Amino acid sequence: MRVSTKVRYGLRAVIELARSSGDFGGRRKPPLRTDTERGGMKCIIHRGLVPLTWIAEQQNISLKYLERIFGRLKRAGLLESSRKRGGGYRLKKSPDKVTVGEIMRALGDETSLLRCVRNADVCERSKRCATRGFWKSLSDLIDMTVERTTIADFL
Repeated sequence: MRVSTKVRYGLRAVIELARSSGDFGGRRKPPLRTDTERGGMKCIIHRGLVPLTWIAEQQNISLKYLERIFGRLKRAGLLESSRKRGGGYRLKKSPDKVTVGEIMRALGDETSLLRCVRNADVCERSKRCATRGFWKSLSDLIDMTVERTTIADFL
C-alpha cells in the first residue's frame, strides 16, 4: 500500500480546515466571525468558512492542487463551500464524524496492501497462497484503523 500525495495533502488540509474554523466537534453553529492569526499571517473566517488560500499557505500546498483535492472532497459530500465574499470551505459534518477512510476513498486510495486481498480473482495463486491470509489480516487492521480514526483525533 502506498499512500498518495493527494491523500497525504488532503488529510493535512482537512485537519487545517477543522483547526482554522474552530470546529472541534460538538458545536452546531459556527461563530459569525473569527479572526485567526498564525505565523504572522491573519485570516478572517466568516461562519466557519475558511479561505482555501489560507489552508494552502498554512500547509505549504499549491493552491491549484488543493482546489482539485477539495473539489473531490466536496463531490464526495465531505465539504461544503461558498464563493461569496467571505466564502471558503467548511466540513459538512463534525470533525468527530469524518474518518480518514472517508477521505482516502474520496481521493481515490485503497487501504488494501495487495489487489488479491480485495479480489482473489486477480491472482491465479490466491486459492493456494500461503501468505494471502497474513496480507488480508494486515489490510483488515489498516481498514479498522482508518475507519476508527477521525479528524477530531488530530485536533
